[in-house]
Amino acid sequence: MGTVMHFRENFRAKREKDFGLENALAGYVRRRWPEKTIGYVQREWGLSESEAAKVVYAQASKATLNKLLHHKRGGFGLFVELLADATSTTIEQYIRTQAERAAHERRTWEAEERRLAALSAHLSEPRRIAGRRD
Repeated sequence: MGTVMHFRENFRAKREKDFGLENALAGYVRRRWPEKTIGYVQREWGLSESEAAKVVYAQASKATLNKLLHHKRGGFGLFVELLADATSTTIEQYIRTQAERAAHERRTWEAEERRLAALSAHLSEPRRIAGRRD
């Protein structure tokens, strides 16, 4: 039983990742309200029955997603969860990755700055022409 459940969870996560926000939202609402899902979705975000059904069946329109984005019980927090599901990453992983990228970029620019300073110093040195005496 544990292996089957593990397989289902991995399959669900892969499927949500493959299909983006609509599937991530459908998975979210089905986990949150396993029974009478359409009714709960309708009440939670003030959607019509048709809009709620489309959310549950991973067919939410852009207009519906925008309603959820701007709803007081939706918004940033909901979309962070959906993006985490859709991309198989967490906000913590994203922030850590961006910090590592920024640190690498800073090291690259610092090395370039040192290279250019050395080049500038080299070009500023007085030149001696071969065979000429000063």
